[in-house]
Amino acid sequence: MQMITTWIKRLSRARDIQTAKSLVSAAFTALSHADFVTVLVAGDELTAHSFETTSNLAKKYTDDEFFWLSPNEAIEFTQFSPNNSPNQAVLVIPIKDEKLIATIWVSWNNCPKGSEPVVDPLLILAQCFLIVLKNVVVHSQLAKQMAERTSNLSEARQEADAANQLKSRFLSAASHDLRQPLQQISSLIDVLVRQSKEQLPQTQLKRIQRIISDMNTLLNSLLNLDRLETGSIEPIFKKIQITDIIDTLKSDFALQAAEKNLNLVFEPSPVTIISDRALLLQILRNLLGNAIKYTHLGEVRVSANQENDFLILAISDTGPGIEQEKQASIFDAFYQLPSQHNNSSGFGIGLALVKALAQTMNHPITLVSEIGKGSVFSIQLPVNNSAVDELNNQDDDIVQFPEQDNCMVLYLEDDDELADSISTLLTMEGYQVITAGSSVEAKQVIDEQQKIPDIIVTDNSLDAGESGIEVVQQIRIDAEKYIPAIMLTGYTERTVHQKALKVVQTVLSKPVDADDLLKEIDAIQQDNNQTKPR
Repeated sequence: MQMITTWIKRLSRARDIQTAKSLVSAAFTALSHADFVTVLVAGDELTAHSFETTSNLAKKYTDDEFFWLSPNEAIEFTQFSPNNSPNQAVLVIPIKDEKLIATIWVSWNNCPKGSEPVVDPLLILAQCFLIVLKNVVVHSQLAKQMAERTSNLSEARQEADAANQLKSRFLSAASHDLRQPLQQISSLIDVLVRQSKEQLPQTQLKRIQRIISDMNTLLNSLLNLDRLETGSIEPIFKKIQITDIIDTLKSDFALQAAEKNLNLVFEPSPVTIISDRALLLQILRNLLGNAIKYTHLGEVRVSANQENDFLILAISDTGPGIEQEKQASIFDAFYQLPSQHNNSSGFGIGLALVKALAQTMNHPITLVSEIGKGSVFSIQLPVNNSAVDELNNQDDDIVQFPEQDNCMVLYLEDDDELADSISTLLTMEGYQVITAGSSVEAKQVIDEQQKIPDIIVTDNSLDAGESGIEVVQQIRIDAEKYIPAIMLTGYTERTVHQKALKVVQTVLSKPVDADDLLKEIDAIQQDNNQTKPR
């Protein structure tokens, strides 16, 4: 038994068909003392003829899992083993999935005594060989799909870079040509306003003035955004009293809030921060202006709270809130929420500018919002040089959404290479993936993450003979939570699938198509989101 276990471990590590064939041939020879072993797989030379021969012979036997050839029937085998006598003993083992995919021919010059002790370990190895063949297909498919996705990402990145360069050249060239006529129109309107004494022309002219002012604001924002993206704006960091910033904001927005009957609240703070005053004020004016603009009832609050070496400056409102799936998009240039499309004072450029300014100064911004309850935009400001260094060295996205944690998938698989392939695929699709090969490893990685996985994907068999189904159940018990799960298996028997479906949501047979796996995970994630308490 120890010898067959060793061969199974060796065979399970095979990553290509030729290696698998060589190992299974050597294993059969060592375990059965056969004089000759032939392994033919779909695509090999003589495969079609050998499969036809195997199928014709199998029809004569009731048990087609394996069969022995009589001396006369063994003559057929000489074309696959020409160096052997036609009077030898020949064992034929068909390897089947939905159809015949391989054949193993085993021959002895002298018939072995007692067939069952010889055949039983060979059948176990044959089943292992079938699983390895399926895994080879999975590896090939995953490698191809990952190569395609990587290629697509590279092409998309190149296209985006080219588009940004074109946009920058256009904005740079258009700056003078756009500003000059705006200045001329503005000057003419100023003259007409002073000359006109009638109320109607005055009203229309002032409306034109507001439109020109909006156009100028948009142009300045576009050009500033471009300068930020190309690195043309260099922040000048100095120590700033946060009370100075708050007093400036209070002076700028008190009247605007009063006109809408909003309660504008400022919470003072004595803390000194390190930032660029002009750029920081540009960020805060955009955020506070938006909060007042889209809040129709209640209050807008500016608060400052120190957390270790950082000051968290937050602007909160009691406005309509932003849907979670749209929160990232609002920081894209020219993006506006549907409810804002009729607002003539918005261009959808302000938050893109906020993001670019925050990126330039390494001041992380956090958005937390809930429909019907309002939004909170927070900016993290350093209070000393150590905090500045910490922000400069961090790799996290500059804009963060705490309520949008990536779905965590725990993938249980004892084959390291397969675990790496599928975890890479899931990571490329935006999932947070942790892997384990046993119940002990699973407990360890979950403890390290300090978070319970949202979905479990498990192989049928894990390290040290553990059952994937049993490990899923144990994880649920430890977490005191029902975690949905998907099982991947090389077994096609109906009983195996039925037993698994008592524990997991879905069973997928190997080789698993990557798109099918992603589809099942997406479906479970959507169900999770719909059933979360609000």
